[in-house]
Amino acid sequence: MFGLSGPFGSFQALDLWPRMAFWAGAALVAVLLGLIVDAFVTEIMGLRGFGRGAMMTSALVTALLTGPLLLVCEQMFGAHLSLMDYSAEFGVFVFCVTLSAAAVRLALKTGNALPDAFTLAEAEPHSTSDPRSPRLLERLPEEVRAEVVSVSVRDHYVDVKTEAGKASLLMRFSDAIAELEGVDGDQVHRSHWVAWNHVTGAERVGNKLAVLMRCGRRIPVSRNHRDKLEERGLI
Repeated sequence: MFGLSGPFGSFQALDLWPRMAFWAGAALVAVLLGLIVDAFVTEIMGLRGFGRGAMMTSALVTALLTGPLLLVCEQMFGAHLSLMDYSAEFGVFVFCVTLSAAAVRLALKTGNALPDAFTLAEAEPHSTSDPRSPRLLERLPEEVRAEVVSVSVRDHYVDVKTEAGKASLLMRFSDAIAELEGVDGDQVHRSHWVAWNHVTGAERVGNKLAVLMRCGRRIPVSRNHRDKLEERGLI
């Protein structure tokens, strides 16, 4: 769209195909920088999901990329561009490209349309007949609603393992743990929560520690959560 319309003086300065190549390159740089910033936002800042994670990623990419891109355009299209006049439009361009790329990645991961992904995270959960059940179960499909075994982070999702199967939910890990209130379990790693009655023991390999689950899984335990295993006599 930008290659065809030629904004910010590029229509007057470049022919069609050079103009298409320039704006395709600008979009590619925005997407690649977005992937790097997204990893920082997800893993370091702990912001997951489209509503918070993608918005923060797009805002940071806009702050980092708008200035350099403006300088490049001013050098190439200086006769047709004023830096101050177009700074806001440039910011909107970078923000929209980055946010659109995040939306496409989310849709590809879920295999669904974007509104379905929003519904999965934001819709009010259906009530269950057992008031003692943790609220997290209310988000799961009927066929996997059973005793929770573990919860693990995967990209923008949490994978909930129950005795009846596994399901993925688009939500924050901290929110999933909060909805497990009343279940005898604990977070043992920044990406893992386990139910203690499904833990059969612990295993140490060098400096690494893991809990052994009845289902056969080995779930890593981070250093700052090892005291929880010590309190239960597992190490």
